[in-house]
Amino acid sequence: MPGPRLRRQGFHEWVAAEATRARRAETEADLATLLGTIHAEHRGAYGIPRITAELHRRGFVVNHKRNTAWPASPAANAAA
Repeated sequence: MPGPRLRRQGFHEWVAAEATRARRAETEADLATLLGTIHAEHRGAYGIPRITAELHRRGFVVNHKRNTAWPASPAANAAA
């Protein structure tokens, strides 16, 4: 049985989006580090709602759903 067919255009779109995917991954890693820093600055007393508010005070546009995945991310474990 042959493998799945891939449109040529789809492949080139995927290749062209590599820079965007890399930037997004870097941004996510930076955010995870910042979340860990905020959590540590407040001696572990800040939860997701307070961290989200702190990020807003620092000028970042994020919502609580984006922060919810923070404790489980590998970058967060490295930051903690």
